Amino acid sequence: MNIAFFKISAGANSWLFILPDQLKGQKTKLAPELAKNICNPVEGLMTAGIIVPELTQDVPTMRVYSRHGIPIQTAGSACLAAARWLLDNGLTNHEQVVMETFGGTVEILPIDMHFLGIEIHTESHFPELQRRQIPPSSGISPKLYLGSVNTVFNNNKVRVTLWDGPVPARMHLKVFIGSPNHIPEVHVGIINRETISIICFAIDPIDAAGLALKVCMDKNYAADELTVHFKHEKLIAQHESENAVFVGAEAKYSIKGEYWFQEEQ
Repeated sequence: MNIAFFKISAGANSWLFILPDQLKGQKTKLAPELAKNICNPVEGLMTAGIIVPELTQDVPTMRVYSRHGIPIQTAGSACLAAARWLLDNGLTNHEQVVMETFGGTVEILPIDMHFLGIEIHTESHFPELQRRQIPPSSGISPKLYLGSVNTVFNNNKVRVTLWDGPVPARMHLKVFIGSPNHIPEVHVGIINRETISIICFAIDPIDAAGLALKVCMDKNYAADELTVHFKHEKLIAQHESENAVFVGAEAKYSIKGEYWFQEEQ
């Protein structure tokens, strides 16, 4: 079967938005296998995963699967990408986009014609910064390392590490992190009180930006509103309440196409 899709990115994270009514009824069970095939870096398009919409007369449902075929409770960038399509097709309120996900109800706020925002919920307070041993082979100066904290986000453990200045390159961070079976990580480079950069592993960049601001504020390294640099994109993050951060990013299209998916007999 031919699967029609749009490739939509938000916060430098790309998703394949599967056009409606292609995976409904008994075909909904094909979504995990489709995600593994269509997001394959060799034979497909290397993206974070797929978004499968279910449009009803009430609130639309967006089912998100990772490129490994695993259902995702909530991923900030996927929600922004889905909201972009709903807005452009006149299927939602232009002042607020409401959708259901595996993780529950999500609300997206349009900031302007390009930027969309989402509220990220975090812990209210974080433990003290802890310093880990930096392997000499990483090539990272210990003077840049401010410390790390472990927190819980969406019922998963996440480690947030703060750096004085730009974040070290990924090749150096991977030596610092160690085992590939590590928990999700967010590395934050503190440029000044209004600007940070992030590198994240196994966590959505929109979610990572929200966590980064919250930890930096908790440790008195950042103001309550700042610009977040991730890859080639600029995100905005703003403190909303004791346990919530508002993160905004541009959501945009890049590819429209079709993919031949062989259904199992």
